[in-house]
Amino acid sequence: MIDMEWLDNDMSKGLRLAQRNPFTTTMELGWKEVDDIISLALAYRELKASKERLGHSIFKDNTQVEEESVVIEDGENYGGTK
Repeated sequence: MIDMEWLDNDMSKGLRLAQRNPFTTTMELGWKEVDDIISLALAYRELKASKERLGHSIFKDNTQVEEESVVIEDGENYGGTK
């Protein structure tokens, strides 16, 4: 379990996260760091949901994808990826 506390009384500085089992470990985060963690957690959750929705094989091994080329309208040719 992780306890969450405000760094100050008016909530302007950020959060303190504390894990108290078996030893107390704390981490103080400013609001930018909190926002970054929330964005990262949401992106991971969306990736995991997409992985389940599309099938696990898509994300396992990309070496089975054959090389393709993409042709741009002006005639330039860009190589695909493996």
